[in-house]
Amino acid sequence: LGDFSSTGNFDFNATIQGEYNPGLSPEIRAQLGLNDGRIKSPRLANDLKQVSFVASYSNGKYRNRSSSSIDISNLQGYFNRELTELKLRVDNFEEPVIDFHFDGIVPLNAVYGLFNSPSITGGSGEIEVQNLRLKGKYEDMIRVSRADRIESSGVLEFDDAALSINGEKLILDRGTLT
Repeated sequence: LGDFSSTGNFDFNATIQGEYNPGLSPEIRAQLGLNDGRIKSPRLANDLKQVSFVASYSNGKYRNRSSSSIDISNLQGYFNRELTELKLRVDNFEEPVIDFHFDGIVPLNAVYGLFNSPSITGGSGEIEVQNLRLKGKYEDMIRVSRADRIESSGVLEFDDAALSINGEKLILDRGTLT
């Protein structure tokens, strides 16, 4: 995410309470909000506009990585005047557990760069994502052999969705994946 930038009305609030020494860390709580924002990246053909969200961080009960969490609630923004909504919670930074929700229309011409592959050079059409949810350990999400451990649900509806891969067009004209 290092190449993403944002503008808008930010508010930030943080509390750090307690002492720090080799056996003890202070309690840390922080909250970041964005209203009427814009998110840009060289990998996005169009900016995500009118973005708003609230994100909170806590190092948790034990004040360490394993009890830490981050929660991004109600991220909303518009790609090509189409509403996109996202929620993300990550618990236990030692062995992350992810709870991800996504709803919205994804225009492939705007986001194909997120695939981060030089062989993908374009996109068109859109995918309507309805109530997509992924929940489980990050370690299970990155290994195909452990995908059965991930809770998932939702609907993907393809509308003339296409990607240009190695000069060839892969087209999913119409269809639904549940």
